[in-house]
Amino acid sequence: MKTIGLIHDPEMDESTRKLIAEKRAAYEAATNPKKSAPAAEASAEPTNANGFPPGATLCAKYNTQALVLMDGC
Repeated sequence: MKTIGLIHDPEMDESTRKLIAEKRAAYEAATNPKKSAPAAEASAEPTNANGFPPGATLCAKYNTQALVLMDGC
């Protein structure tokens, strides 16, 4: 209905836009403190010959190796 003009979005004032930008920056900083660090940590983790983490087991039902146990698999 927005595309045909029946619903109009109210314009946000500058203070609201600034608040949203600050909250977005804080959230992104909290979730991704350093973008280069996860790549370095991922390569430092030990893996088996197939690239799975230790503790990953082969599911007999689906013949897939996984670390998370779900549905009794």
